[in-house]
Amino acid sequence: MGQGLLSAVAIAAAATAACSGATGDEAASPQRVPLVGGEQPVAKGPGDRCERNLPGKGPTREGASRQGSSVALAREGKSLLAYVADRDAHRLSLVDVKTSKTITQATTLGSPEQVLVLGDGRVVVSLPDAGFVDVYEPVVEAEAHRLDHLCRVPVPAGPFGLAAATDEGSVVVTSAFDPALTVLDGSSLRPTKAFALARSPRGVLVDETGRAFVTHLNAARLSVVDLTAPADRPATRKVDLRVRAGSQIAEQKNLAVLREGSQAYALASVELARPSASNGASTEGGPALQGGAPSPKAPPQPQPKVPPRSKRIVVPMVSVDPGDDSRPTQFYYGPPPVAGVPKQAPITVIVDPAAEKSLVSHVLAPTAKLRREECLLPRAVAFRASTERLYVACLGIDAVFELDARAADPMRAVMRRFDVPQFPTGIAIADTEGIALVAAQELGQIARIDLDSGAVAFVNLERPSDSFSTEFLLGRQLFHRTDDPRMTADGIACASCHPEGGDDGHTWATPEGPRQTLMLAGRVTGSEPYGWSRGKPNLHEYITDTMSRLGGGSLDRNDVEALAFYVKSLKAPPRANIEVSLAEKGRAAFEARGCKSCHIDAPQDSGLTESFASVMRASAHDTEAQPDFAPILPKPKDVGSKTENDDVGAFDTPSLFGVRLTAPYYHDGRYDTLDALLADPKSSMGEVSRLSVEERAAIKSYLESL
Repeated sequence: MGQGLLSAVAIAAAATAACSGATGDEAASPQRVPLVGGEQPVAKGPGDRCERNLPGKGPTREGASRQGSSVALAREGKSLLAYVADRDAHRLSLVDVKTSKTITQATTLGSPEQVLVLGDGRVVVSLPDAGFVDVYEPVVEAEAHRLDHLCRVPVPAGPFGLAAATDEGSVVVTSAFDPALTVLDGSSLRPTKAFALARSPRGVLVDETGRAFVTHLNAARLSVVDLTAPADRPATRKVDLRVRAGSQIAEQKNLAVLREGSQAYALASVELARPSASNGASTEGGPALQGGAPSPKAPPQPQPKVPPRSKRIVVPMVSVDPGDDSRPTQFYYGPPPVAGVPKQAPITVIVDPAAEKSLVSHVLAPTAKLRREECLLPRAVAFRASTERLYVACLGIDAVFELDARAADPMRAVMRRFDVPQFPTGIAIADTEGIALVAAQELGQIARIDLDSGAVAFVNLERPSDSFSTEFLLGRQLFHRTDDPRMTADGIACASCHPEGGDDGHTWATPEGPRQTLMLAGRVTGSEPYGWSRGKPNLHEYITDTMSRLGGGSLDRNDVEALAFYVKSLKAPPRANIEVSLAEKGRAAFEARGCKSCHIDAPQDSGLTESFASVMRASAHDTEAQPDFAPILPKPKDVGSKTENDDVGAFDTPSLFGVRLTAPYYHDGRYDTLDALLADPKSSMGEVSRLSVEERAAIKSYLESL
């Protein structure tokens, strides 16, 4: 991994700042990250400049939306077109919405996530697995369309969300794996500055004041980045999106319990027409005098000017109560429903952007009817201004919900539901035509919804023959399937706790004590046995055990094998761009101080370089009573029962691959940061806490490189 791979932007600086040991609000309020290496912020590729070669020709953006999604609308004359990011096929497709024909396609170097159409027609595409955004120019010659690749812009690892400022002076990109917000010049698309963020940023929008609002996948927070703030002022702030369970019983028993969050992939800006400023009372006179005598006529009072429309930001997400030590539970991974509010409950949080404050304090218990097939994996959202309706794409149930944007919690005000193809990941609204376009990943389809009649038509994208096996596709469906009683009693999916194969950042209450969610992607193969303390020798047994503990029925063997196959196929997140010399020192210290006695190198067939091999588990260890790391071999155990291993504190040693992305740390989530883990003198991590500050920093750099 060369140090100059993405040296045009401050990837290493962003990762370091985001993981510098800050906790709580401090971690949510990072400072600017300076750009470095700066003569060539745009990588050489098919083109070396991002400006249009043929300005004024070809399709241009349709509508007022300046946010990215996996589907984005454009207009060419009277024709409504849609750009679709086809992740599985590694393609960007341009589709005629009326005729359902694919006009042209471009092959992308990685899996495209979001598409953003700029005002001049250029198309920006985020490629999380490739580490950059691509820029295309639509070209029309002799009535034939094509997409010419203009340039490639490197950004911190995992580019995901895209948005443009209202004046198009800048474009912003969130990075999921090296948490940052990168600002690109709206004309040249060269990076101008970057801001470190808290972990797992995803969706983004920029308002008319020059503030970027960013959602986070693994927390109940909204980051606000002031793109125009002077250098001597903090630029990033946090909006707390936590809520409480909303019921009388919950108020009595759990008043102090603030629920965390998950699945905040997207957000939307909403403008609602205000009611009349007059409340109907006469303004001709003052109040009556005591005794009923009429009051003297008062002079007319100036009426406050009320903007005709009220602006809000809506964030579809899942409110999460993982439980805690103060509430012992016999349930696995969270407490029982509190007054009807389950441990994972969908909610649409409404934020006042002017005050930078959430307007929602509680999540409500669903009715018996709504409890079935809820939107537990909200993936995308769009707003139709003319009808003041929200549209949310829901994975797991393959549906789009039409919500009342005026409701206190729109997720509890479902007006209509539309069935769409499998795995919906994006949505765009053509308000004039009354059409919603929904991109669905699984079958390479988009759904065209007539919002007036409710009719839904499926449009097939042109695709090469499917390169995925039937086993993979079935496993992916099962991994994201919600409301399946064969798997869980409360309707959650594997992806509810392991979004994108990662982890939800929560430490869950169990009868055996608190257990932190482990990342799966890139960590499963070669890391048996499975489970913090369950010692299951293979994935088939562990999956069956987990479903049983979660109150599910049972999947047949073929389904379990397909699920295991999919989990093993999950790709590891890209590595951080770190200072190689410091990481090499950290590797030497890691080995010299005995860390490798528990965390051994990955198998040679892992595809990783020797100098930065993933470190895998070796065996189970008593983390509380074995400072010399003597192994305690796991023993067979019954589902849901305690064993000698649990009593002595024996836990499986997890892989450290991607450890920078998996806070908090330890089986019980006791450490918020790697710094805290390495510096704790009471830690069972050998003598690491007695090392010098410089040596601990080197080990941390090595861990973050994995």
